[in-house]
Amino acid sequence: MAAPNPPNPSGKLEQQINIDAVLKLTDAQKQKIRKITTERGKQILTVLTPSQRDRFTTAVKKGQPAVPVLQSLDLNLDRKKKIFNILKANGDEIKAVLTPEQIKKVQELQRKPKPKP
Repeated sequence: MAAPNPPNPSGKLEQQINIDAVLKLTDAQKQKIRKITTERGKQILTVLTPSQRDRFTTAVKKGQPAVPVLQSLDLNLDRKKKIFNILKANGDEIKAVLTPEQIKKVQELQRKPKPKP
């Protein structure tokens, strides 16, 4: 079963911390990361039920971050494991695109407390 075209789940993160500017990504890095995140979206959609797919796609198109949206979908254990593996592999692929300095900056950003809405 072919999944519909996925939204780009990276959009909200880029808006929140302007990741391109913070990491000083090159055009080639941006293109590679966009390709990785697009593929991630396709893979996630194949794991979700039709109802979950609709909710996920709608929320992400509205600019909501992918991970909190996924957490709100009441996924069964099997789907959670599959999505965790997709996200882990995706993170590893993105790290392979980044320089050691950029990886260090990402780790610093991840350690910072997130502002409460």
